[in-house]
Amino acid sequence: MRQPTISKTSFITGLQCPRALWYRLQRPEEIPEPDRSTQARFAMGNEVGDWSKRRFPGGVEVPWDRGPAAACKETARLLALRIPIYEATFRFASPYGPTLMRADILNPVGADRWDLIEVKATTRPKEVHVHDIAFQRYVAEGCGIQLRHCYVMHLDNSYLRQGPIDPKRLFQLSSIGAEVRSFLPEVEPALERMSGALALPEPPDVEVGPHCSSPYGCALSSHCWDFLPERNIFNLYRGGQVSWGFFEKGIYDRMDIPEDTSLAANQNIQLRADRTGEPQVDVAAIRGFLDGLTYPLYFMDFETLNAPVPLFDGTWPYGQVPFQYSVHVQDTPCAKLRHYGFLADIQGGATDPRPAFLEGLRDCLGDSGSIVVYNASFEKGRLREGADMYSEYRGWWEDNIEPRIVDLYAPFRRFAYYHPAQNGSASIKAVLPAITGKEGYAGMAIADGGTAASEYLRVHLGEVEPADKERIRAALVEYCGLDTRGMADILQALIPLAGRACDVANSHCQGTLPTTPTQTVLRGHPSP
Repeated sequence: MRQPTISKTSFITGLQCPRALWYRLQRPEEIPEPDRSTQARFAMGNEVGDWSKRRFPGGVEVPWDRGPAAACKETARLLALRIPIYEATFRFASPYGPTLMRADILNPVGADRWDLIEVKATTRPKEVHVHDIAFQRYVAEGCGIQLRHCYVMHLDNSYLRQGPIDPKRLFQLSSIGAEVRSFLPEVEPALERMSGALALPEPPDVEVGPHCSSPYGCALSSHCWDFLPERNIFNLYRGGQVSWGFFEKGIYDRMDIPEDTSLAANQNIQLRADRTGEPQVDVAAIRGFLDGLTYPLYFMDFETLNAPVPLFDGTWPYGQVPFQYSVHVQDTPCAKLRHYGFLADIQGGATDPRPAFLEGLRDCLGDSGSIVVYNASFEKGRLREGADMYSEYRGWWEDNIEPRIVDLYAPFRRFAYYHPAQNGSASIKAVLPAITGKEGYAGMAIADGGTAASEYLRVHLGEVEPADKERIRAALVEYCGLDTRGMADILQALIPLAGRACDVANSHCQGTLPTTPTQTVLRGHPSP
């Protein structure tokens, strides 16, 4: 069997898990395709890579389309020119098999040396970057390249865009040469272990462990972890090391946790729900929460972009830029909902959505009544940033909006209500179907905030065919609208649990919202 070539990506995979490495190089067809969120991260990484070349201008990129042999030959030609080289490619026959690396940037220094620069779409260096660069240094020096320094070039999150992107301020160079030199002696022993694993006719047996998600999530997780029961100990609320402790004792099912085990309060509530099969309800806590609400109620949710390269003035790497909101309004208990929405121009372009976003919210949130959100820190943070950027909204935010915000997440975070179907989670995606019996987010074209952001960004950057734009727009409106309609449904489900009718004057209505369609007003785009 031909010995596979180990690239820098394969090397990092092999350090994390030899089983994952074996599948990557011996049976790649059995590795699941990356999901849309992962693909979006790859795309953002590519964009950061494109900008990094402007930080070291005047260079030439080594093409890959003709394969590694041609890339190595072109690299050798460019080395003689003493210019920055992007994707410089080297192959080295190590004692434990062939190795291959492509350097993001190789920058000439003096007469015959080079700086090796690894570009990362992060805001700081990480330990895994040391391992990555140490492998690259091992291969490059094996090919006779004299390196001076090794750097991680990462995004500088103190950079605030004002006008065109400044690549010199967008990036920060962090020297990790000492760390690389310290790890360098570990490279060959690691290659020896990997070579041994790859020589096996079948994948090596590796027990699952914390390494499965560190430093990166593994595409084989669903395969390696499929032995666990549905009520497994890793879905114990904030289990962490406690869950691993159970695992090491051979306890996989939460039902097998000894009853005299000392656990946190919420974990005890979860286990009680598991064992009884019944929701756990703190009536007094739910009543207290409901007493803090003032009608009309405004159920509000945002979707945001967090691009690594800031898209608009006044933003920074990974700064959250809201491009969509949904607000469902209930004027009185049991009243029909009204819906207001905003979606920034789905046709793309460079227009900052925040001014229109804030204007629309100011128009639909009124002057009184509780503004209900799920996990308030997020929406509060975005509105505070918007008020800081656009000072005409500061008084509105500080005096009118912030004091009215109520966090629907609070009773679920404290497990004042917990249903066994939540499986240890207090997220709205777990709570909504558990407390209402509704289908929730299953089967939706866009079913999470990460996908919403990545799909909108694809449109914004012009990476979507015209025929797909309206499909994405409709999916975004549906997803964000479900978040706020879902909050209204959750609240209505809490009311009878507290022993309340939804309205004393209409006691026949026991907390069920009218099923008639909501009235929708959509800003920022033609109405559906």
